[in-house]
Amino acid sequence: MTTESLNDELVSKLYRDMAFLAAEIAVDRCRTRVLMRLVKDGLGIDEASLDAMLRDEVGDHLEDFVRRITFPMSAPEVVEEASGGGCGGSCA
Repeated sequence: MTTESLNDELVSKLYRDMAFLAAEIAVDRCRTRVLMRLVKDGLGIDEASLDAMLRDEVGDHLEDFVRRITFPMSAPEVVEEASGGGCGGSCA
């Protein structure tokens, strides 16, 4: 397999994965809008109150969310594996 065909294959896979992720995000956003409408209508909560509750929830947990997302990128064992393979660790 040539470098060019390998690059084409990787770009193609990345594009498919990104398209799949975009579709999942779109579906998730629709689901969230429907659930929020049900909550507002079912509980009689106005938009401002619901927004305040969601902001409080995000504020209380945002640091933990970010830490969980970024930890795999900054964990020492992950960094060592990523920088140590293939080129003697000199090209990271």
